[in-house]
Amino acid sequence: MATEVIASFSQLTRDGDSANGRRSSANGRRPSAVAIGFFDGVHVGHQALVCATIDAARARGLRSVVLTFANHPATVVRPQAAPKLITSREQRVALLRRLSPDVLCVVPFDNALSQWEPRRFCEEVLRDAAATRRLTVGRNFVLGRGRSGTVPVLESLGAELGFEVVPFEPVEREGLAVSSSEIRAQIAAGRVERAAAFLGRPFSVTGIQIGGNRLGRELGFPTLNLHVADELLLPATGIYAARARLAGETFDAAVYLGARATFGGGAASFEVHLLGFSGEADPGPVTIELLSRVRDDARFASAAELARQIGADVAEVRRRLREYRAPGDREECRS
Repeated sequence: MATEVIASFSQLTRDGDSANGRRSSANGRRPSAVAIGFFDGVHVGHQALVCATIDAARARGLRSVVLTFANHPATVVRPQAAPKLITSREQRVALLRRLSPDVLCVVPFDNALSQWEPRRFCEEVLRDAAATRRLTVGRNFVLGRGRSGTVPVLESLGAELGFEVVPFEPVEREGLAVSSSEIRAQIAAGRVERAAAFLGRPFSVTGIQIGGNRLGRELGFPTLNLHVADELLLPATGIYAARARLAGETFDAAVYLGARATFGGGAASFEVHLLGFSGEADPGPVTIELLSRVRDDARFASAAELARQIGADVAEVRRRLREYRAPGDREECRS
């Protein structure tokens, strides 16, 4: 059954399964196993938590519900400290849907919601709307006004309101606990290979094409120039081996992130050279998978010296792409 995507807590009261003879609660709705989180990146830890919720729901005849927020809560409660995001909302929703919960609830986080006490959330959303029987959250999860809804508080409320709370332990990779903040740190440092191990897939970002100054074409390496939404995280400047997806096709690519210091510097630039491609590219959005960082950004004495270096970079990118092996431990929920 396809995942139902909803955008409000009130829609959790709908139950499309009662007609199929599945077990319902006293009010006619099928009880739920719920996972809550922002799930930025939908990394291997998030995948494991959501899959544990889905597996428990199937074993107990419950409805599996993933509850997340359209915007990061920090954009409301502490906007000056809101993190850059690993995934856009659209990408995050698509990745969560791929895990196939029965319901994915994506609710805007606003100032009114930020003022809710944990009890109100547990009563109105978990008990009354979702008919929750099992709640799975990360070990360090908090909700409610002033971050007062810690796991022990939720466990106490759950015992009173009729649902168990299951704190989910972090997943480890390469001796580190996988978390969105750790992945952001790896990406910001340009360590996209390690970020991929934590994500269970290559780190990717989607941008829209914008006009450039055609410097790449003059150097013999034409590029697509991309603009990426300000809320999204970009890796450290430098040259990357990548794959580009646009208009339904996938291309090997060399990516430059930097300020073009050889030509006097300026605003940050995101340039994509499609290997083996000639002609005009489709003008639509481009998704870039950044697979391996080749070198730091650098300033060269002349355009000719830069062109020679780009040629060497492209050769190295080709070599790395030939040898690239995708991370192989993305979580798969049991059917």
